[in-house]
Amino acid sequence: MIALTDHATGALAAANTYDEFGKPGAANSGTFGYTGRAWLPELGLHYYKARVYDPELGRFLQTDPIGYEDSPNLYAYVLNDPVNLSDPLGLSRLPSEADAIVITAHFNLRWKIGALEDMIRPPRRASTEPGGGSPGHDFGTENEVCARPLTTKEMKELLSKFAVPGHADQSLTTGTYLVSARFGSPGPGGRTFPGGWIRTTFSEGGRRVTNVARDLHVFGGQARRDIHLQGGRTVITTRGTGTAQIDNLVGWDPIGQLRDAINQKIGPSIFNALDAGAAAYAQSKFEGC
Repeated sequence: MIALTDHATGALAAANTYDEFGKPGAANSGTFGYTGRAWLPELGLHYYKARVYDPELGRFLQTDPIGYEDSPNLYAYVLNDPVNLSDPLGLSRLPSEADAIVITAHFNLRWKIGALEDMIRPPRRASTEPGGGSPGHDFGTENEVCARPLTTKEMKELLSKFAVPGHADQSLTTGTYLVSARFGSPGPGGRTFPGGWIRTTFSEGGRRVTNVARDLHVFGGQARRDIHLQGGRTVITTRGTGTAQIDNLVGWDPIGQLRDAINQKIGPSIFNALDAGAAAYAQSKFEGC
């Protein structure tokens, strides 16, 4: 996206600029930018459907879902030739529109297969239990969701509806879910993009939920959420730990380390927003909250 026009007059409203690898100009505006992909200003990243792309690095932040079919470098963007090649899906350099159609169908199939594989085998990425001391991210949040002690039944209901980002106010059970993350202001000004697949497990009588990232997830690791009583009130605590670094490259995987750093920065805000929704739900459904 190189220009914006006034919808009423057709006059030029803004002209966007980029360097070869998509770093936007300071005066750029609009939701869509380099190669027509969505721009996530809070993260400084482009959303390429299959992966997110960092224009500062000129690299994707996740390995290529189609493996080595496009390049021996799983993080490379268009073989480092952005002037002559494009990759609108985050999968493969595309010399023609026909190729884009074929690869889109291929990705849709691989995505579904990957989701099924995730249900029957352990995650490829390293993850840790809270306090495990492994490299990666480690953050926590604690938020009041009701000013009085909720009953066990009420706590179970509330956590089931606010267990997973992108599924607020939906009664979830143990299973595998595609989650999303929202950034920016509430309403039309914010932006949402898929985070990936997670395995969600409820325990402790429904008062604890553990979300573990699967292979097709932007970030690695897990988030454990507990609802419990504290000083005559009800709170939800979240602990996010783990790493997006490839198992045998932990400590030597700069892309995974960058993903960990982003997760460390934005993870608390994602779960604080989820807890705010839980508090609003409790106030509307449970007397005395």
